[in-house]
Amino acid sequence: MSYCVYTDVVNEFKSLDITSGIITSAKITEMIAQADAYIDGRAGLIFQIPIVGTTSLLILKQISIGLVADRLANILRLKSASPDGVQLIQKDLAKQARADLEMIVNQTLNLPDAVLLSQAGAVRSFSSEHPTLVRRTFRQGINQW
Repeated sequence: MSYCVYTDVVNEFKSLDITSGIITSAKITEMIAQADAYIDGRAGLIFQIPIVGTTSLLILKQISIGLVADRLANILRLKSASPDGVQLIQKDLAKQARADLEMIVNQTLNLPDAVLLSQAGAVRSFSSEHPTLVRRTFRQGINQW
């Protein structure tokens, strides 16, 4: 599932020339897919993937745009004759995006309408859900295994 689209990333730049051959729209689309896979890999530790809640998608869209735009700016900076120019974007977009992802995994940034893995039918046991009802005892001298 794609959290952002090509135009979302391009809108982060003052101007972006994809006709120069340095970067293509296909490459940007590929970068979006890679960033979204990374997001799913991190958020999937806590939430059921795909995340489809409207509010959660807005948060993940911002993270996806940040990861792709920062990566794209670095490529343009390396391959461009001018140290500035079209690649001027807000600094540290990827750093903020990664920090937001860590906050999601650490559950300090909530995706309010995403389904937690524990609500999605993850492995459970009666003894872990009702620890006061299950008495754990081991008998000595008897093979219990």
